[in-house]
Amino acid sequence: MMKKQQLSDRIARITDMLCDCMSVAAAEAERANIIKLIEQGKSDQEIYQKIAWG
Repeated sequence: MMKKQQLSDRIARITDMLCDCMSVAAAEAERANIIKLIEQGKSDQEIYQKIAWG
C-alpha cells in the first residue's frame, strides 16, 4: 500500500488532470472513485480516462 503522502499527492495530481475537462467541484466529487481505482492498480492516465470519458 502506498504511503499516505504519496496517495494524497497522486489523488491531487489526478484531480488536477480532471479539472481540464470538468469543474473543480465535479473533480473533487470523484475522490472516492479515484481512490478505488488506485487500489485496483490503475495508472493515473487510466483513471483519468475512466472518469473523464466514462
